[in-house]
Amino acid sequence: MDSLKKHNIEFFKKLDSKLSHEAVARSYLTSIMNGSSAMDDLKKSDGLNNNISIASDQSSFEYLTKRLPIISDTGILSHNTNNFIDFHSERDHRSGRSDMDPGLRGLITDTSFYLDCSSLGSIGKWLVDCQDLLKSGNLIYIPRFKREINKFANYHRRPNKREFDKRMAERYKSSHSLDPIIDAIIKERGIVDLRTKNHVKSNYIRHILSLEIPVIDNVSLKDFSSITADEKSQFDIFRVFLRQKLSEIDSNQSSEHREKNLEQIKLDLLKGVKSISSDIKGLRTKTAIDASGAIIISVTATLIAINSAVLETWQEVLGAGGGFYLLLKALQENIQKRNELLNQDYYYLWLLDKKGSSLH
Repeated sequence: MDSLKKHNIEFFKKLDSKLSHEAVARSYLTSIMNGSSAMDDLKKSDGLNNNISIASDQSSFEYLTKRLPIISDTGILSHNTNNFIDFHSERDHRSGRSDMDPGLRGLITDTSFYLDCSSLGSIGKWLVDCQDLLKSGNLIYIPRFKREINKFANYHRRPNKREFDKRMAERYKSSHSLDPIIDAIIKERGIVDLRTKNHVKSNYIRHILSLEIPVIDNVSLKDFSSITADEKSQFDIFRVFLRQKLSEIDSNQSSEHREKNLEQIKLDLLKGVKSISSDIKGLRTKTAIDASGAIIISVTATLIAINSAVLETWQEVLGAGGGFYLLLKALQENIQKRNELLNQDYYYLWLLDKKGSSLH
């Protein structure tokens, strides 16, 4: 896992921002192909059981990008569209003679790689939008390749024999994908094949495909990626909270009861975001203003930290009396309340909601 995270950090650090989305995809996928240790790292990872890997059609890809990090320590995504496009080809010439065929001068091996995706452009845009998630290790993308190998005879002295010779040909096919570790195949937000035997994983996958979270869906993929990576502590708090909520849903209950529980979670999330908004609005009305009126200290979306040790020093200098002391005391109380908000289960969602609301 660490090598993949390091790969992503280095790739985007060197990435030319002027490249087209198709060029970004080709460059990224080529680097993955050349990094043969990528799949080995996934298969050997000790933490693999804490992660969830899904192969998906294009219609579900963005949806899953916003859901996998929430239920998995690291979400692993791959395509499963069965629409393979020509990505790369290689030709290898090997000389050699055969007593059975004196005219044979060697063998030519053509290797073609086909990529499973809707288009290179769509992958490139997705990579650019999700780069913060990929660099932070919250998400990993592994391309699904199909390889075809054709071997045929090379007769240089007999031009009419240079064409494909079926008698000498050997055709090989092998699929390069996440098949060994894939947990589920998703199509149109429905489970086509649930492969994992892990009861917790299977429940998370089932629930998250049905759970509507408007706050997350209303924000762009780029903003979701940026906020999730930047606000790691708040994101981790929300993820633990949501996992707990989902684990409380009995997998043996009827679909009707399951849908009812998921709807209740949705309503609770929306209510939690509104509660955070109300609390922050209350803090703003109590904002401390410097006595000179020159400085206004307000609670914003970023909630800039103020060093409480500085306030204590001011208190020692000013003493325990006076209006300015009361002002500092009120400010301290606001800071304490703000820090409590930072640790609320819904604060991460509030950040997303604030960003999403600003777009409309």
